Amino acid sequence: ANPAEDATPPKTPRKTPNYFQPEELALIQQAFDEAPTKWRTLGYLFMNYGDRRSEFAGIKRQNVDFRRHQILISGSVLYHPRKGTYEKPYPKNEKARYLPMTPTIEAILKEHLAWLDAEKEKWGDLWIDSDYIFTAAKGGPMNPDTITKYFGRMSKLRQKENPDFPHINPH
Repeated sequence: ANPAEDATPPKTPRKTPNYFQPEELALIQQAFDEAPTKWRTLGYLFMNYGDRRSEFAGIKRQNVDFRRHQILISGSVLYHPRKGTYEKPYPKNEKARYLPMTPTIEAILKEHLAWLDAEKEKWGDLWIDSDYIFTAAKGGPMNPDTITKYFGRMSKLRQKENPDFPHINPH
């Protein structure tokens, strides 16, 4: 018998989600428009879809379908101190799903993929080959913590210029 079977567990209060107002989104969009290609692309994906950082880090080239105008989210890239960066075959809810691409997202993704090809060329034999569209500096999967750190640094820099600039966090 379980002595705690009649006990009622305490309820954890739900956190209020972080919603941005239109004027804040305009500031965020301006910041991403001025960011390097990889970060601009990630910023626009977060602004448009709001998915998890691990799911965006897990997008592979074959998951971007320009003919059907969609992105397949079918995996995640995660980080563990002992395992390092690794892939999990399904996103958090264990269901693959498609994100519709707007013309703006398509244009930004095309620009990003061209930039990624140039990076691969630039690094030559030092490049770590992978199918991921968001990679570490020299290829290979990107640690999703890198996204959080970049957004945090960008927020702090922008807040020095404009105290009204919101703190940006992925998802």
